Amino acid sequence: MMEQDPFKKFDASDFVNLALSPIPSTFGRLVLMAESLDHTTDELAELLYGKEQIAAALEQKHRDIFFAWFSGGRS
Repeated sequence: MMEQDPFKKFDASDFVNLALSPIPSTFGRLVLMAESLDHTTDELAELLYGKEQIAAALEQKHRDIFFAWFSGGRS
């Protein structure tokens, strides 16, 4: 029987989305993202997906949230 890695079907952006899911407000997510960009990311995330992929996912999500907030939309 082949072992399956449950994390293979998820990528770094899924990890970022999961981390943000408990935060109900767009502004709260934006604040968390700004703080995350300035600090070391989660060690487990880096181990599973790699530091570069996590950094890229954080930067993209930060942009997405900022533009949604700035344009009056929701993310």
